Amino acid sequence: MPKMLYAAEVWCNPIRDPTPGKKKKRGSTAFATKLARVQRTSTTFITGAMRSTSTVALDAHAGVLPMHIAINKTCLRAALRFATLPRNHPLYPYIRRAVKVCPKKLPSPLHHTMDTFNIDPDTTETILPVRQTSKWQPSLKTHIAHSLGRAMANKALDPASIRIYSDGSGIEGMIGAAAVLYRHIDGNQTVKHVLRYCLGTETKHTVYEGEIVGEILAQQLLHNEIRGFGRHVSVYIDNQASIMSTQSIKPTPGHYLLDILHNKVSHTKKKHRNIQITARWIPSHKDVEGNEEADRQAKRAAKGDADSSRHRLPAELRSALPHSKSAIQQAMFKSLKAEATTTLQNSTQWRKLRHVDPSMPSNRFRKLVDHLPRKHATLLMQLRTGHAPLNKNLFTIKCADTPICPACEDAYETVHHFLLSCPAYEHHRRDLFYRLNRPRSLHTLLSHPKAIKLLFKYIAKTGRFKSSLGDMEIPDYHAPTGTGRDGTDLGADRSRFWIQDLLNRPYNGPRPDRV
Repeated sequence: MPKMLYAAEVWCNPIRDPTPGKKKKRGSTAFATKLARVQRTSTTFITGAMRSTSTVALDAHAGVLPMHIAINKTCLRAALRFATLPRNHPLYPYIRRAVKVCPKKLPSPLHHTMDTFNIDPDTTETILPVRQTSKWQPSLKTHIAHSLGRAMANKALDPASIRIYSDGSGIEGMIGAAAVLYRHIDGNQTVKHVLRYCLGTETKHTVYEGEIVGEILAQQLLHNEIRGFGRHVSVYIDNQASIMSTQSIKPTPGHYLLDILHNKVSHTKKKHRNIQITARWIPSHKDVEGNEEADRQAKRAAKGDADSSRHRLPAELRSALPHSKSAIQQAMFKSLKAEATTTLQNSTQWRKLRHVDPSMPSNRFRKLVDHLPRKHATLLMQLRTGHAPLNKNLFTIKCADTPICPACEDAYETVHHFLLSCPAYEHHRRDLFYRLNRPRSLHTLLSHPKAIKLLFKYIAKTGRFKSSLGDMEIPDYHAPTGTGRDGTDLGADRSRFWIQDLLNRPYNGPRPDRV
């Protein structure tokens, strides 16, 4: 896929809904149709399905997006990169122009991309190509304990007289941040100051940004502190990612907030000489008073009860923050997945697939066949889609003389008939559901993880596919445990165990000179 869609934003326009009164979609639909054929060939090999299987069923089982949605996803990433370019970039004026006006005659690919997704670079954050020099040293020290117990022990032995707890939280579609300053004297904690800030909706901001804003509010509380408080100050944060990001110089989404944080730390150190500020990790929801209070204050801020005194907030937070690239990307990717689900549910195949696995499209099938041999995974895929080597389907594609079941000779041999209603296999079927102890349905047999092994035992007893696929019963494998000589986890590397087992099996067919 990366090779097929390389630089797609240049030679392929996004696929959009048709204009009112027309049925044909707009964009590079011809490119999407040709590439969909290539993707169909790949998904057929991946899943082992028959060639008569529909494309939407192949994409849903293989866990890939339909081609027209995959093209839109690639173009969306390009639009986000364009919108986050700095103002001194040569493309920046053309991007702003493309966002504002899209010409009706001969629009460029840039116009198509920016007009489709409507991402304004003026309200989106700017991601610089280079943040700091290689000799830059972070102004904030960090400490992350190796375990939960160690973190709680370090907190009990902390000599800091000022302890600040910060947190970011998302609730009801909004993101909030808060910081609470405690003064620790003779083992007692008293609340000194609280700051709250509401970032905005979760479609424009992330909880990660809320965590960093909480750290900025903590530094603002410390900067406004007048009384002396010793040399050590601890800032407790329950998010390890935001702590580790303070030591990085890589340009990432939200790095402008980290730059604000480092500037605040530097100003605080200039105001309070010989101060040592350490950001420490504290486990969340462990009945730590300061952390629980910061979480409550962050939720209050997310619900709209932010700090009304704007002069108490840092100058950088007194106006609306730019929209986060990560939040916009997550929201639009979510809409693309919803579009893929709608495409599947509007297809003619959904009427059959919903009875087998109503959670599709998802990764459930891939997890289901992760540790199955190839022929078992292939047959399971064929049974789920209905395009299996049974007489009804073989007669449809002109590979069988009759659609009648060869066992009972009384009805069409479909997947439902073979698994649930054929009277010739009723004895084996009764034993199957007795052991499974679940209701009789295709959803139970073809989607439940505990039913897979019993299903293939039932298929092996019927002998239906023995002439073409051999013995279909899954043996009782006991994966090795422990660590190998090369240090790998034998229990996790199941594929090596399966291959070794296949090599140890006796082979009675013709032996080639070379393997």
